[in-house]
Formats: sequence, structure tokens, C-alpha cells
Amino acid sequence: MCRYLGVLILLFCAGCGGGPGQKSASGQPDPNLETSQYAKDPVLLRKKAEEFWQKAQYKQAAAFLEPIVRMAPDSAEAQYCLAFSDALSGDNQQAVEHYTKALQLGYAEFWVKYNRGAAYLGLGDKAKAREDLLRAQQLDPKSEGVKTYLKQLGQ
Repeated sequence: MCRYLGVLILLFCAGCGGGPGQKSASGQPDPNLETSQYAKDPVLLRKKAEEFWQKAQYKQAAAFLEPIVRMAPDSAEAQYCLAFSDALSGDNQQAVEHYTKALQLGYAEFWVKYNRGAAYLGLGDKAKAREDLLRAQQLDPKSEGVKTYLKQLGQ
């Protein structure tokens, strides 16, 4: 989703290569070890994030997106994609913070309101979820996703 998963993958890396990352004791990639190798190269960070996205390992992807956000804090796209990764890994509070920043920086209002509304719903904040989702509905009245979330809220 970063609008949709396919768009995110295209945004973050066309034609990624790269070898396997370092492993933790459990045999899983250790994002803390890997990010230190790439800390100053946003292109490599994006490539690694994309590799984790393709594996649906969103928490690991977020570990590679966070340094990009630190390097480019005024990038609406970076903030949005980190928020989306946070949300998919279950960290809705962080997702809300990054979606809010992405909106302030000018990211597409519909996508921020839609996904931030879903994150608020995940946090149990129905009032804020309703507010964001109603605005998303105003922006795209045909969105089935918005209709589904609003139905969950009894709208």
C-alpha cells in the first residue's frame, strides 16, 4: 500500500539485488546489524527495506526506513512509507505519528486519512478514526476500503 504494496516496492527499489543479510542467533535477519552497514547510504537502505517488504517482514523494513527518515525528515514519502510499515507491523501509535508528519509535509491527503484512520481504529480511538475516514470518504466517495472501515464504526 504505500498506496498499494506494488507501488511501494517500485518506489523503494527497481531491480534490487543484494545478498542475504546477517543473521541473528535465531537465524532471522537482524535489522540492527544490517542497518549499521548501510547507515549513510539511503539507496542501499531502500533496497534492504524493499527486500523485507517482499517477505512481508514489515518491522524489519521499518528498521531500514527509519534512518532514511532521519536523513530526510522533510520527505513526505519517507514519512508515509515508514508509517505504513509501522502500521503493518502492529505499531499503530508510531504509524499515526508518521502519517501525521507525512500529511503536514504534503503527502496525498486521501491516503494519509484512510490509513491513519485505520491506525486510529487499531488503537481503539473510534472518534479520530471516524474523523479521518469521513474526510477520506469526502476525497474519494467510491473507495470500498473507506466504506468497509466506516461500516466497522457503525457509519
